[in-house]
Parts: sequence; structure tokens; C-alpha cells
Amino acid sequence: MFLKSLTILGFKSFADRVRLDFGEGITAIVGPNGSGKSNIADAIQWVLGEQNVRTLRAENSTEVIFAGSARRKPLGMAEVSLTVDNSDGQLPIDFAEVTVTRRLYRSGESEYLINKTPCRLKDIVELFMDTGLGRATYAILTQNEVDVVLSAKPEDRRALFEEAAGIQKYRHRKREALRKLENTEANLTRVVDILAELEAQREPLRQQAEVAIRYHQLVSRLREIEVAALWAQVLESERAREQTQQEQQVLHRRLLEINAQLAECEALSQKLGEQIADAEAELDTLRALQQASLTAYERAESRRALIEQRLQNSRDNLRRLQEELVENEHRYAEFQQQAQQWQERRLELEQRIQDLEQQREVARERLRLAEHALQQAQQHYVERTQEVVRARAYLDGLRLRRTEAEQTIQALQNRIAEVGQNLREAEERVRAAQAHRDKAVAAAELALREAQRYEAELQQAQAEVQRRRQEVETRARENARLSARLQALLESEAAQEGLFGGVRAVLDAVSRGQMTGTYLLVADVLQPLEPYVTAIEVALGASAQDIITATEEEARLAIEWLKQHARGRATFLPLNLLRPSEPSPSLQQCLHEGLAIGFAGDLVECAPELRVVAQYLLGRVLVAPDFDSAVQIVRRYSGWSKVVTVDGELFLPGGAITGGKMPGRATGIVSRKAERSRLERELRAGEEEEQRLRKQLQEAEQSAETARHRWQEARKGQEQAQQRVMQVESALQAVAQEQTVLQQQMHSLEQEQTEQAKRLYELDNEILELEERLPSDTRQVFSPEEVSRYRQQRDEAAAQLQELEVTLGRLTEQQHALEHERESLAQRQRDLHQQTQNRQARIAELEAQIAQGEKALEQTLEELQRIAQQREQIEKDFLAQREVRQNLLQQNLENGERLKDLAAQQSALAQQAHEMELALARIEMQRTQAVARLWEEYEVDVSQETPPDLSQFTPETASEINRLRREIRQMGNVNTGAAEEYQRLTERYEFLQKQRTDLEAAREDILQAIQEIDASTRDLFLQTFGAVQQAFQEVFTRLFGGGKAELELTQPHNLLETGVEILVQPPGKRRQNLVLLSGGERALVAIALMFAFLQVKPSPFCVLDEVDAALDGANVEKFAEMLRDYARHSQVIIITHNPVTMECADVWYGVTMQEQGVSRVISYRALREAAAAVS
Repeated sequence: MFLKSLTILGFKSFADRVRLDFGEGITAIVGPNGSGKSNIADAIQWVLGEQNVRTLRAENSTEVIFAGSARRKPLGMAEVSLTVDNSDGQLPIDFAEVTVTRRLYRSGESEYLINKTPCRLKDIVELFMDTGLGRATYAILTQNEVDVVLSAKPEDRRALFEEAAGIQKYRHRKREALRKLENTEANLTRVVDILAELEAQREPLRQQAEVAIRYHQLVSRLREIEVAALWAQVLESERAREQTQQEQQVLHRRLLEINAQLAECEALSQKLGEQIADAEAELDTLRALQQASLTAYERAESRRALIEQRLQNSRDNLRRLQEELVENEHRYAEFQQQAQQWQERRLELEQRIQDLEQQREVARERLRLAEHALQQAQQHYVERTQEVVRARAYLDGLRLRRTEAEQTIQALQNRIAEVGQNLREAEERVRAAQAHRDKAVAAAELALREAQRYEAELQQAQAEVQRRRQEVETRARENARLSARLQALLESEAAQEGLFGGVRAVLDAVSRGQMTGTYLLVADVLQPLEPYVTAIEVALGASAQDIITATEEEARLAIEWLKQHARGRATFLPLNLLRPSEPSPSLQQCLHEGLAIGFAGDLVECAPELRVVAQYLLGRVLVAPDFDSAVQIVRRYSGWSKVVTVDGELFLPGGAITGGKMPGRATGIVSRKAERSRLERELRAGEEEEQRLRKQLQEAEQSAETARHRWQEARKGQEQAQQRVMQVESALQAVAQEQTVLQQQMHSLEQEQTEQAKRLYELDNEILELEERLPSDTRQVFSPEEVSRYRQQRDEAAAQLQELEVTLGRLTEQQHALEHERESLAQRQRDLHQQTQNRQARIAELEAQIAQGEKALEQTLEELQRIAQQREQIEKDFLAQREVRQNLLQQNLENGERLKDLAAQQSALAQQAHEMELALARIEMQRTQAVARLWEEYEVDVSQETPPDLSQFTPETASEINRLRREIRQMGNVNTGAAEEYQRLTERYEFLQKQRTDLEAAREDILQAIQEIDASTRDLFLQTFGAVQQAFQEVFTRLFGGGKAELELTQPHNLLETGVEILVQPPGKRRQNLVLLSGGERALVAIALMFAFLQVKPSPFCVLDEVDAALDGANVEKFAEMLRDYARHSQVIIITHNPVTMECADVWYGVTMQEQGVSRVISYRALREAAAAVS
């Protein structure tokens, strides 16, 4: 088996579909950092079933889906397909080529396929189990997993050995067996509970069958007597019916006379009513006219007030505008005066500007003459100094060379000082580097101790996780036991075990919809308080199976249904007929004395509307704490119906006492329901406790993970501290070398300084000689007084001109300001003129409005006078019509009194007729009920049969009916189908006994299978451990060039759970902890372990992700040689940057990111063509 191809779509940075084909040998995947090379290794792990998102370098499962880039939107799905060649049949599937596909949608849904056929993740994991590619595979090794393998707990490292040994399938089988064992144990618990329940029910059923015989005898005698009683009731009803019908005819004739008189009065009343209605309508019309005229008057009055208000406002506005117009005329006169003042200021300013411009021209001429004189003086000065300049030129050259020499010496002195300072700084850096080295060594030792401390914390956290896990498992087992017992009770209730046949039949009919209405079982609605379950169950007795109905009609329908289908008998409690059984006041004394706990009706919980049921059944039943208290109650008090103790002893009024206990659990339906409620509460509490424990387990696991992270961080810190020591040592060597170089520079600079000092001495002698030869009269060849005088004259003329320019500019600005002031004044005059025109127009408008308002006011006053006249006429008409209506009402009142008298007589006669109808109906109903009962209960047809001889029906016979009914009632609900039910219960009991035997045998078979699996696991693990240990020593010696490596079991006596410790000793070093190894050494150890596994149990292919990153040149050569050896008989895919590793590859794939955030794969052909083009 080997890997043929890998197809990726939407996985991490692979937004587009990518296909990689693999052949034999070594395939190298190369590319720059961040291009997505390692995502290929992640994709292989993911499609093989990896569920740990951290292994895939993600925070949650959906992070493996392409998240989008600057140019692309996020994808909604990630898909990876892996195809392997299975021509050798290594995979347990009948295909020569197998393709597994895994998809993940952003909604969180996943799909798994094998050869395009949907499957489960479990199927893919089982497919590659024990091939070296399972979940704990050693065939896929990344740079991060190098540390994971070496830093893992010994128990976790065991998974690699199990994968190599092929134990995973045994682990899987054992898990399946343990799951089956757990299910078998649960089923066995349920069967045992149900058997105990049935065992307890068999004896009561046998007793119920004996009671049924006596019940049938009593019912037969009762039927004979009740038939005679019903016949007597039928004959009596027929006689009473004839007498009532005669009285009814006389009453009917009188009622007809009263009805005729009522008709006449009602006709008159209708006529008067119509006339009154007409009068009322006329009054309503007049009222409407009154209201309309009032509204019109009020509207006109409001309009008058509004017009007057508007006229007043217009007159006020007119007066205000006229006043403002006068004020504007005064302001206009002020503006004219300001314009005259501005004109005078403007003329004065223009005259001053003209004078200053003339003075400026004079100043300019003076400046020109002064500049000309200065120019002539400067030319003469230059000609006089040229001779001296030529004489001193040579001397200046010498001085310049002397200055350069001095500068050179100064530069050398500065350089010497700088080098000296650098030398001192270098010496200081040497001392600082030595101190840093000491600190780095101390930090490395501290990091080692910290890593050891965190390792101890990790072990403690892992122990806490194990303890919490055991608590969760214990609680889960207890919850399973409670659930099994509860399920058994629910099944017993669903099968209605223990219910009388009639009760069961009624409840079944209601559930199937054959009867409608309210039918509640007493045992379902009355919930005893926890300590008094047994007492309440004994007190209820057979009444626990009474059926509660809303009305007696529902009870009658249920009884008729039982009769019709011959399904037995049941007792019904109609809520509308029940009356609570109130205890006598004397019984309250025994509560005060403490002889009784309370009345049984007060010790049950139920809905408020059902409290009457509790009081009816248990209102006069006392609950005593013990037997002795109950005896005292019986002797000292009366008025109770029953006395029960908490333990279940029953005292009856006649003196009988019932007590004892059945073997096993309580069997009554009340106890059963109470136990079910208790189990439900305990199960809920247990599940909450389990959730709490699981949360604590999760917190402990998180704490363990945090401890592991701290330990890994501490280990990394220790490695960094060791690297820091090496860096400080290198820095110390570099600073010492720099110190030597600076000392050499200092010696060279001091020699050059000596040479420059000698040259400076020679230049000083030559300059002194030349200055002595220079004529003394040339040292003062000119005087600058003449040039200074001409320059002063020019500066004075320029200053005068500048002063005139400044004054002229200031006056020009004043002129501009005056012009701006003139424009502002003109604009205000224009605004005032426009405002005056607007106000004159507004005055004209207001005068017109006032004229119109006065006219409108005159019209409104005329309208008010007209409306007042109309209102006066309407009021007269209204009073006249009201008098007409009052007369009609008086006539109608008198007719109504007569109608009331007739109606009273009619009502009295109708009431008598109704009472006769009711009496007749009661008589008929009594007869019908008696006839119906004769037919329905005893199948006697009155119309076809002759009445029996009723001479024997005497009051004593009636008392016998009461006695029989009382005796039957005292028997309670009798299960008439007890024999059939007993047979059915026995058959189920025997079936469950057989099932129990089968489950116990299955449990033994599973335990035997688990023992065999454990034995095989031990043998395979021990064999594989020895082989891997030998191979690890060989590979380690080859990679390190010597040294020792051992694998050690942490629990040799427990091969099923033991961990594996790695002990190594590199050449020339002592044996040390893996944490103290350098990064390269750790990588070599992990590679050696991987190749050891591959030698013992070769994998179809292996994937290596930059495991050579920490190796130096020599070790990379060894690693490449190992790869070439392994590739001769297996397939290798390696992700690498190292040229040495790349050279040993047979095929290359390049991963690039030409588009930001999107990875692209270039085939080996394109890579080779590119390489050829470069060369």
C-alpha cells in the first residue's frame, strides 16, 4: 500500500482545488516561510481522522476552512481527499484503490466518504487502524510534534508503541466489550428489579382470586333482589304519571284565557309605544335645532371677538409704524451730516500725501549722489591694497600649510582620544559580557529548577484529573442504576401491573379515545409525604384504585361501558357529588396529646380542586407514630374510620388489626409511585451532580492543560536560557577581539602624531624668516577712514528716504479707511431708504385691513341678532311637544300596570305547569331509569315480560339490599380477572427468569473476552517494546555517532497501563533529562525514535514537516542518508528548507503564495524548468 494522490479544496490557505500525485521514493515539498507548506501535512492528518484542532494548529474546527483574503471571500466548505493503492489488500476493504474524503462546512456539519460512499468518521479510523496511520501515528512527524513526543508523559507516549504493536484494534475491541458489558449490567439490573416487582405481585393476585369467588356470590343475590325492587319502581311510576296528566289539562285551559287578555294589552302598549316614539323623535329634532342654533350663535360670537381683536392689533401696528417712520427721518438727517464731515477729512489727507511725495523725490536724489562718491572711494582703496596682497600671498600659503599640520595633529589627538575611549568601552564590555555570562548561567539553572517545579505541578494536576474522572464514573454508574430501576417502574406502570381489571379497562379505553372526559386514578393524584408512604397506602387500601371523575354522568358512562364489554368493575368518585369526611372535634384532642401525627388527608399533596378527594377518603383516618399510640387512640377515642401507624399497622372500628410485611420491596401502586417520584428526584439530583462533577473534571483538565502549557513554556525558557549562555559566550569572544584591534590602532596613531609634530616645527621656522624679510612700510599701506565717511553719507540718505516711505504708506492706509467708511455710510443710507418705503407700504395695508375688519364686524352683529330670534321660536315649539309626550307616557303607564297583573297571573300558572312538567319528567325518568337498569344490568324487557310476584318485596328485603351492597363495598374493588392476570404475570415472570440467565451468561462471555484481549495486548506490547528498544539504540548510535539510548517502562508490572520513559546519553556527555538537550539533539532523538518505529512496524508512507530545521550540516547529512535508506522500501513525503535534504528527493513540489493569502502548488517539472533557466 502506498499514497497515490492528495486533493485539497478550501482547506486553510488552499482556496483553489489542488492535486498532488505521489510516487515511490522521496517527495520534497519546498517553499518560503508562510506559503502554506505545512498545511499539506495538516490536510493529511485531518483526512485520516484527526480531531484535535490544536494538532492542526487551529483554535476551533471551522478555522481549517479558507477564511478569505484581501481579494477573496471566505469559503463555506473545506474538503480533502486522500487516495491510496490497496492492491496488496493491507486495508480491510475489497478495493484495489481506496479514496477517503472528509468535508467540513462552516455551519459545523461534517461529511465522510470512502470511495464516494458516505460513512462515519469511525469507519475511516477503523480502516487505517494498525496500519501505522492511526490516530496515534508515528508516520507523521512535524517540528512541533518533536517536542510533543519528547515532552509527553510516559503514559501518553505509550500510544506510539500501541500503534506499532497493532494494539489499537484490541483497544477498540475492549472498548466495545466494556460498552456491551455496561449495557448488559444495566439490562440485568432492570430484569432483576422487574423480577422482584413481579415476585411481590404474585401473592396478592392469588389472594384477589379468592376474594372474587365470594364477590360473585354476593352479586348474584343482589341481582335477584334489585330486579324485584326495580319492577316495583316501574309500576309506581306509571300510576303517578296518569294522575299528573289529568291535573295538567285543567291548568292548561286557565292559561289560555290569561293569554288572550295579555294579547289585548300588548297591542295597546305597542300602539302607545309608537306614538311615544314619534313624540320622542320630534323632541330629538327640536333638540338638534336648539343645539345647532346655539352652536351657530357661539361661532358668530367667537368670530365677532376675533374680528375686534384683529382690528385692535392692526390699529396698534399702524401707530407703531408711523412712529418708526418719524424716527427714520431723524436718522437720515444724521447720515447727511456724517457725509459732510467725511468729505472735509478726505481733502485734508490728499494734501498731506502730495507734500510727502515731493519730499520723497528730493531724498532719492541725495541717495544717488552719496552712492556714487562711495563707489569711487572703494575703487581707490582696492588699487592701494593689491601690492600688499601679492606680498603676503606666499606667507599665507605657509601659514595655511602650518594650520593644516596643526589640524592633522589635532585630528590625530582626537582619534587617539576616541580610540582610547573605545578601548576603555571595550574593556567595560568585556567585564559586562562576563557578568552577563554569569547571569545567563544562573538563569539557565533557575529555568531548569522552574521546569522541574512545573513538571511536579503537572503530575499533581494529572492526578487530580484522574481522581475527578473516577468520581464522574462512580456517579455515572449510580445514575445508571437509578435509571434502570426507574425504567423498570415505568415499564411496570405502563403495563398497568397491579391494577384491577375494571380499572385497567377504563384507563385503556380513555387512552384509546373510546371514552372522553376526566378519569384520574387516586394513586396518581394523591402524593403522600415521604415518611408516611406506607401509612397512606394502607389507609387507602383498594381505594387507591378508585377513579376520579368530574361528574356523575362521566361515572355512569364508564360503568355502562364496563357492563357492555364485561371488563370488570371499578369505583368512581364524582367531584360534584363528593363531600369531605370531617373528623369529630373530639379527635383533635389526640393530636394535641401527641398520640397521632395527624389526619391522613393532611399528609398527602394534591391539586386544590382535588383536596375533597383526600378528605373524602382519608379525612377521618388517623396516623399514629407507633403501635402503642394507635392502641391508646382506639381505646380512648371514637369517630375515626381507621387508625394506621407509620409502619403500616391498620386498626378497624370493629377491633380488627392488620399488620406484617411482604418480602422484597413495597408492591402497592402508591408505594410504587412514591418510589418512582423518589427515584426521579434522586436521578435528577444525580444527573446534576454528574454535570457538576463533569464540570469539575473539565476544570481539572483545563488546569492540567494550563500546567502542561506552563511546563512547556518553562522548558522553552530553559532552552532559551541555554541559548542565551552560548550567545553571551560568543559576544564575549567578539568583544575581546575588538579590544585587541583597538590596541593596535592606538599604537599606529601615536607614531603618526610624532611625525606630524616634527613637520609643524619646520613650518614655524620658515614663516618666521619670511615675516622678517617683508618690508615694514607694507604692513600699513592704507587707511579706511575715507571710505567710512562716504558710506555714512549714503546710509543717512537711505534712512531719510525710508522714513518718508513709511509715513506715505501710513497716510495711504488712512485714505483707504476713509473710502471704506464712505461706502459703509452710503449703504446705511440706502438701507434706511428701503426700510422707510417698506413701512409706508405696510401702513397702507394696515389701513385697508382696518376698513375691512370694521365692515365684517358690522355683518357679524347682524347675524347674532338673527340667530337669537330663531332660538326663541325653537324653544316655544320644544315645550309644546314635550307636553304631548308626557300625556302619552301617562296612558302607557296605566296600560303597563294592567299588563303586569296579567303577566303575574300567567307566570304563576306557567310555573305550576312547569312544575307539573318536571314532576311528570321525574316520574318518566324514574320509570325510564328503572326500565333501563332492568335491561342494561339484568337484561329484563318490561314490554315483553310479566311483572314478578312483588308480595315478597318487604322493607326487610330492602334492608338486605343495603347489607349486600355494604358487604360488597367493604370488599372494595375486586379484581374479577385475577386468575387471567395471575397467569399472565406468571408467564412474564418465567420469561424474565430465562432472560436473566441469558444476560448472566453473556456477562461471563464478555468478561472472558476482555481477559483474552488483555493477554494479547500484554504479549504484543512487550514484543514490540523490545524490538523498538533495540532499533532505537541502533538508530541513535548511527545518528549521534555513539552514545547510549534506552527505553524504560514506568510500570513493568502493569503492561496494560505502563508508560515509556526515554533515557539518552549523547557521546561525551552524562545521561540527562530530555529537557536539557539542545534543540538539534532533541530533534535527532525524535527522528531516531521515529525511524525505530518504522523499522519495527513500517508504515505505508511517512510525512515529515521540517524536522531537519534544528539540525546542523553534519547531522543533516546523516538524516538524509537515513531517509534514502528508508525510501528504498517505503514512501517518504518531507517538507523542508534544507538544500541537503532537498537533494536526496526524487520529486519536488513547490508551494508559493503569488496571491496574498492563497497557496498554490507548482509541480516538480515546473521547478526543474525554473532551475534550468536560472543555471
